[in-house]
Amino acid sequence: MVWPDKGGPRSPRLVLNLMARRSRAKRVPLAVVAGRQDVRALATSFGLPLFNNARQARGESWKLSQPPLLQTRPARPQAINLRALAEDRRNKRFASK
Repeated sequence: MVWPDKGGPRSPRLVLNLMARRSRAKRVPLAVVAGRQDVRALATSFGLPLFNNARQARGESWKLSQPPLLQTRPARPQAINLRALAEDRRNKRFASK
């Protein structure tokens, strides 16, 4: 994908994220050619191969992009307690009817 220096979508993060996910789902390699630093940083964060120009991209071989490593957060005790409270409340309401 060649990203224009001027113009382009308002949300490069959204476009690159969707394109990266789609390329992985379809098993089609995708690389980014961009000069803008914000787009280059985003492409790198999504695990997409990055090139300075189209000639360089054509001259090198590249593989399927790898999904970025996501850090899993432990479940918050408050969220678990809220679910339990909601279930108790629901059960009491149905028991009284």
